Amino acid sequence: MTFSDNLRTLRSNKRLTQEELAELLDVSRQAVSKWESGNGYPEMDTLIKLSELFDVSLDKLVKTQFIEDLSTSNDKNPKDDNRKKLIILAVFSFIIFATTMSSNNDTGWIILISLVSFITFQMLVFRVVKNTKSNLHSK
Repeated sequence: MTFSDNLRTLRSNKRLTQEELAELLDVSRQAVSKWESGNGYPEMDTLIKLSELFDVSLDKLVKTQFIEDLSTSNDKNPKDDNRKKLIILAVFSFIIFATTMSSNNDTGWIILISLVSFITFQMLVFRVVKNTKSNLHSK
């Protein structure tokens, strides 16, 4: 896929019309139409605005493989999913810790140490998996 295909797909995913995108970028609708039809290419400052608007890097905006990967991701943002999981884990951990600490014995400290170890291990595994995936996609 070309830049024009990527732009059209990203715009459609955001549910923007060419007119709405043009207004956000301070360009004409005809300019957006030319970019999407492959008859023109935006200036660098406009490319930067596009990458910020669609939350993608410039590299991914102009590369062909990115949109194919995007279409298989089911329109989910993995950062949002990870944040939600982390918040749920933190709240759950706090509830367990508060409950066990109220009993005023050493069990609370043992559970706290176990939870910290578990969370640290999960973060380490997440980083390794994330780095492995990014290395595979960059090749």
